[in-house]
Formats: sequence, C-alpha cells, structure tokens
Amino acid sequence: MCNVCADNIADQYIKNSKNDLAKLVDASLSGDKKALKKLQAISDYASYSNENACKENWQLCNNNAELVNNYKNWYNVTYQCKKAAISLAKYGTPELPSVFPFSTFYNGEGYVETGIVLAYEKEAKFQNMYGAMAHVTVECKYDLNKEEVVYVRIME
Repeated sequence: MCNVCADNIADQYIKNSKNDLAKLVDASLSGDKKALKKLQAISDYASYSNENACKENWQLCNNNAELVNNYKNWYNVTYQCKKAAISLAKYGTPELPSVFPFSTFYNGEGYVETGIVLAYEKEAKFQNMYGAMAHVTVECKYDLNKEEVVYVRIME
C-alpha cells in the first residue's frame, strides 16, 4: 500500500466520529476485507505520524529505544557525552568509537518520562598511568531538557 494512499484513507476516516470507527471495527471483525484494509491504513498512518513526531520532539517518543533510534537530535547526546568523556582523560588521548559512540542504553520509558538519559560506551580505551590502554565502560548522564551532560563516569 502506498503511503499517500494510506494517508488519504486515514485522513478520511480519522475525521469520522467514534461511532463510525466502531462500525468499521465491527465490519472488519465480521470479515469485511474492505473495512479491514481501511483499519490497517488508519493504523499505518498513526504509526507513521507518531514516528515523525518523535523525530522532532523527544517527549513524543513512546520509549527509550524509539527516542535513541529516531530523535533527530540524539547526535547531540552522543557528541556531548564523547566530548565530556575525553575531557576526563588523565593520561594520553582516549579511544572512543568514531561511529555510534554511546550506543548502549536502557530499555523502557524512563528517558521519555524524565528527560534524563543514561548512555554507555563499552568500547572505550583510556590510557592508564603506565601508558597502557585499558578497556573501560563510560557512563554518561544527559539531561534532554537542559541539553547538557550531567556527569560522565569512567568504570574499569
């Protein structure tokens, strides 16, 4: 089904009253294939609309994964966390992935509910006082409301 077709069908039926929607559901449950296709179009449109809303506004995401994978400014989180982590290096220059740093996160809805993100980088290497590169995990707490890093913690 084309997106434009789905949008047109969905727009038409979204404007209908709840009774009309209930009739459509009843008809589809009775085996009406045309009614079932219309309901699917409405469902597809609603999913498409929500995903686009999440891209623009993290507060409209359904859960942490949707926020991390769809929010257009997620790169700010990873960039600022990476920058803050590098600033904590005591010896030498740390190694963090150049592509998709801080890509580990908690499942659930906590980020969307609170605006506080905990992102982890498990592939980081920081130089120790002996000059050896040590594998570490970097935890970054980021406030989406203030758009700033709250803290960064290096864990061996």
